[in-house]
Amino acid sequence: GFADPFSLLMNPAARAVGDKFSAGVYGERPYLLSAIQQVTTVMQFPFTADAIGVKTQYFGSSYFNESSVGLVYAKKLTAQVSSGIALNYYHFNAREYLSATSLIAEGGFLFRLTDELISGVAVRLPTRKRLGKGNESLRALYQFGLGYQPSDRFYLMVDAWKEEGDRKSTRLNSSHA
Repeated sequence: GFADPFSLLMNPAARAVGDKFSAGVYGERPYLLSAIQQVTTVMQFPFTADAIGVKTQYFGSSYFNESSVGLVYAKKLTAQVSSGIALNYYHFNAREYLSATSLIAEGGFLFRLTDELISGVAVRLPTRKRLGKGNESLRALYQFGLGYQPSDRFYLMVDAWKEEGDRKSTRLNSSHA
C-alpha cells in the first residue's frame, strides 16, 4: 500500500510514511525481448521523523537505454503531512547516435486526509531540457494522486500525470492489490 518501497518512484514524500527498513527489486522482460527490459531497485532507511532512500532504474538494451540513480530524502512534517525531495542522475544512450546525461530534481507532498484516504502531489524538473545536440528532450512532469486503503491487503490508487508542453499527455491510472 502506501508504505510500499516502490512508492518513492511516484512521490518522494511517500517514504516518510514507512517506519521500517525496506527494499525491493523489480524486473521484467515483456515478450522475452531484451530491447524493452526493465530493472528497478529501491531501498529506504527510516529514522525518527524522516527517511533516506536510494533508487535505480534501467530500461532498454545495449543499443538503446535509459538509466537513473537517485537519492531521496523524505520528512514527516506533521501526522498528516509529509514532504520529500529527490535528486536523480539520468543517462540516455542511443548507440552511435546520442549519449547524454542530466540531473532531475523531484519534489512532492503527501496529505493523509483520513486513516484510509491519502492524496499527493509531485513534480519532476530536469535541469537540462535538451539532451545533446539532437531533438531528444526531457520535460517537466506534474502528478496528482489519490489513494484509498481500507486494510493492509487492499488499496486503490488513481493518479493523473501532465507533461510540460503536451496537452495530450494527461493520463489517468488506477491500480489495486
